[in-house]
Amino acid sequence: MMPFHDAWPWAICCAVVAGVSLLLWSQAGQRAFLVAMAAALVVGVGCLLTDWLVVTDREQIERLFPKLARAAETGDTETILAALDPSLAPLRNEAERGLREFHPEEVRITRLDVTLAGPAEARRARAEMLIHTRGDARGVSGPLSALIDLTVDLRKAGGQFLITDFEADAARPTDRRRRD
Repeated sequence: MMPFHDAWPWAICCAVVAGVSLLLWSQAGQRAFLVAMAAALVVGVGCLLTDWLVVTDREQIERLFPKLARAAETGDTETILAALDPSLAPLRNEAERGLREFHPEEVRITRLDVTLAGPAEARRARAEMLIHTRGDARGVSGPLSALIDLTVDLRKAGGQFLITDFEADAARPTDRRRRD
């Protein structure tokens, strides 16, 4: 794992070191403790700044799926199709069909696990997620709420990840109402 994927532990450790150094400097009055405090603060701020500026592959994927969920809610088909590998026409056709048959009002990703594989220049990834969705489906009267287990395969092309395949378990309705 890259040290700047999540810099908060590093920044907290640096803040603790700076606090201890300040305490020791106030007690002993030695300049070395003041230098140690300043160095710890610089390293801590540097870690936070690096974390903010550098977007790792994992972070890029973790940001992609909420963006796609919002696009599905607003009916923005172009954003969703732009995230699909353009060379895979069957995948694009299946996604378009799914968007025509189901119009989600709400899409919430409650679990997202990302696994990265391969070298940086040919990076592949797999995202496994649990999605809660609610909306109108063709052929169903009234709104439909469902849980969907979704596994998505991605590949990095041109600095961004594109969806190359997906597998969804059958949607499990979450409505508790009795249907006759």
